[in-house]
Amino acid sequence: MDQQRLEIETIVKNPQAATFENSIETIEKSGELLTRVSNVFDILKSAHTNEELQKIAKMVAPLLSKHKDDIRLNEKLFQRIKTVHEQKDNLTLSVEQKKLLEEYFQNFVRGGANLSPTKKDKLRKINKELSLLSLQFGDNVLKENSAFELVIDEDVNLSGLPGPVITAGKEAANEKGYDGFTTG
Repeated sequence: MDQQRLEIETIVKNPQAATFENSIETIEKSGELLTRVSNVFDILKSAHTNEELQKIAKMVAPLLSKHKDDIRLNEKLFQRIKTVHEQKDNLTLSVEQKKLLEEYFQNFVRGGANLSPTKKDKLRKINKELSLLSLQFGDNVLKENSAFELVIDEDVNLSGLPGPVITAGKEAANEKGYDGFTTG
């Protein structure tokens, strides 16, 4: 986050007039390290979650929410995007560049860039709360999925499974006090 913050600050402090290259492209390239680290963490949390990873996620979620808000609600940064957006018809941009410019402009507007300072503060609080609630929802879904057990109590529904799988499933069911077959 610190690295991307510095990258954004460099864009904002650029004394040159806003162009697609020195604004939109540079914003697009910012945060590559944060994106890589976040992707790895999210995959780990998804595939091998544990209490420690969940604890870290709850600590980091509000920080990431604030970081994203600091970017989307940065008035000077939005002004650079808006300046390029207003010139889009006079620029020789490729289809991809036009799409990227439009996405940045819309994302900033939808992210609250045009709100008053009071409403921006309110939005920050809502986004922080949402980040934590989203994590809590994901944790609740994970707990429910982990607790799910399928018990098959009629052998006819096991047709097509290899004998060793059926034996292992019946043993697992017996260990849990079920009469039948389970994969859990």
